[in-house]
Amino acid sequence: MQTNENQNLETTKMTFTKTSPPEWLLAFWKEIDDKTFGQDFDCFVEDATCRLGVAEWSGREVIRESLRAFIDTGFTALHNVTEYWDGGSIKVFRGVVTMTPDDRSKKVVKPVLTQNSLAVLSHPELLFLTIDFRGLRDGFYFQ
Repeated sequence: MQTNENQNLETTKMTFTKTSPPEWLLAFWKEIDDKTFGQDFDCFVEDATCRLGVAEWSGREVIRESLRAFIDTGFTALHNVTEYWDGGSIKVFRGVVTMTPDDRSKKVVKPVLTQNSLAVLSHPELLFLTIDFRGLRDGFYFQ
């Protein structure tokens, strides 16, 4: 059964080009991997929001400190972006996060890292990630 709402959806076709990921994105992940959360983490605007699981944080400094606390819970992460596809207003990237427990008796896990980026007119690059970040300085929207 199709609802009236679904009948009014528009379809848009886009062409994507595989390219290198932007340096600011790699620098952001490196800040997390290195547990430094320094200047490259400042890609967020001051009033950015982030959702990670059931947590929701508001404000760049709250996000920075909350992610620092999360990462410092007994593991080291290494984010590896393996593909980046640019469709103009929509970007898609994927990779693998290697999560190594501090307790070497526990297994290393490698969840897939997949994000879609949708450029929004009010924010030229607001990023969508599996971690839901809103308010990156350059306008992407992570979810």
